[in-house]
Parts: sequence; structure tokens; C-alpha cells
Amino acid sequence: MEVLLRPMRAFFSFILKAFIIVWVIISAPLMLLFIQNKYYRAITTEQLTVKISNYRSPEWVFMGNGITAGGRNWSLRFGLNPFNSINLGHIGYSFRQIAAQIPKAVSYHSKYLVLTAETTDLMDVESDAETFNFKEWENLVTQLPNNPHCLKIICSIPPQRDPSTDSRINALNEKLKTQAESYQLKFLDLNPILLESNVSRPSLFIDSIHLSDTAYDLWAHALLNFTKEYK
Repeated sequence: MEVLLRPMRAFFSFILKAFIIVWVIISAPLMLLFIQNKYYRAITTEQLTVKISNYRSPEWVFMGNGITAGGRNWSLRFGLNPFNSINLGHIGYSFRQIAAQIPKAVSYHSKYLVLTAETTDLMDVESDAETFNFKEWENLVTQLPNNPHCLKIICSIPPQRDPSTDSRINALNEKLKTQAESYQLKFLDLNPILLESNVSRPSLFIDSIHLSDTAYDLWAHALLNFTKEYK
């Protein structure tokens, strides 16, 4: 019997070793890419978080346009569990398009729901606090769930590289803050956090409006500090 089992063991040992070698050959480049490439790491962990959310709710869900999307995996920026946030931000989204995502955002049953106010329609060059029609914004925030177990945070319109835009953005943010608070939503003003940091203004941006990783890390740190008040 032992004579018969010996070749079978050798065969299965060979198959196991061959499988391990093939697995290493295939996975090693992917693991190297995962370690070295921030974008790939964020996308991979985000996809895994979506799958994990079928069994465990993420703590954080983010909604907004391309500025929010640029944060990629916010959990990685928090330095916590990398499978703890869902980023629904999408380039070019308007208030209506973000509102259409609310049922999906709510379905995750997160502890924190973060909505960034900057959208394509709000940041139109002609918009200011006096002339902009905030009706679409109001329609959006009124659709947010009235769930006491979910802290809803409105993040302000971030600053831009050009300082001449500050007064217009600040005026819009004041209006947005007033409206957010009227609906019992928490408002986080990013402008003083970013502009009063020790980071030079140009280092906060990769172009005229889009934020750098340094700015996103400051934003993430501010969110963590902000939520400590409500734990």
C-alpha cells in the first residue's frame, strides 16, 4: 500500500509546488503595483470594501463631484482600516446627479455621510452667493436621510489656487453653511483649515482647482478631528 501511495504523494506535491510557483509569478507584479502605486492601491481597496459592505457596513460614505473623487480611498488617508470607506464622488456631477446617488449611499448604513458642496453647477463662473439659485442644493440636502445613527457632514467648497476667488467662494460657503444648519446638518469649512496650514498655497493644488495629496491629507485629518466632537 505504501508503495502505491508514495508516487501519489509525489504527484500531489509536484502539483502543489507548481501551483505556488504560478501563483507567485502572477501575483508578484500585482503586489508590487499595489505597494508602489497609490491609485491602484486605492481602487483595489475600494472594490474590496464594496464587496465587504455586503457583510459589514463601512463607517464612511463620501458623495460629491470630482473633488471628492480625487480623495480616492479616504480610509487610507485616515490611516485606519483601509476597508472602511466608500467614495461615490464622480467627475462633473451636478446636484441632481449626486441626489440620484443618495439611495445607494444610504444602503451602506454608514456612521458618517460626507457631502462636498462643490459641484459643476455651483462653481459656474457666473455663480455667486447673490445670484445663484440654491433650489437644487436644497432639494439635495432635504433628501438626505433623517437617521440619528448617521452623522451627515457638509464640506465647504474648497479654495482654489487663485486667491482672487476667495471672496466669492467664502460668500457661497456662508450661504451653504446657513442652509445646512437649518436642516440640522454639520458643516465643515475647509478653507481656513487648508489656507491657514503650514503648507504653501501652490502646494495645495495640482492645477487651478484640483487638490494635491497634501491637501487631501489635511482634509482627512480635519474630518477625523471634526467627528471627535460627536462621538
